[in-house]
Amino acid sequence: MTKMNVTDDPAQRVGAIMHNARMMCHMARNELAERLGISPAELSAYEHGRAPIPEHLLEYIFTIGYNTMRARIFQERYRQQRRAFRKIKQIGYRDGMN
Repeated sequence: MTKMNVTDDPAQRVGAIMHNARMMCHMARNELAERLGISPAELSAYEHGRAPIPEHLLEYIFTIGYNTMRARIFQERYRQQRRAFRKIKQIGYRDGMN
């Protein structure tokens, strides 16, 4: 995962945050661009601070990022609980409990 450098330019800072959030969500630029209804080139310009990000897109982008991260957290918790349950079940069977 590539993390973008942050500068003092506000447009570049917001773009870097947006880029890093997209990467944390394991979302390809094409996928997010399609969800936003823009071209991947336009999204790239926003992420690199070459173009100002329209306010309505900012809200939508952060909502997508928040929901995606929340879903991934719940998925990981579910996997951890299943692993723990399997371990408990294995220990119970080894100890003669059914």
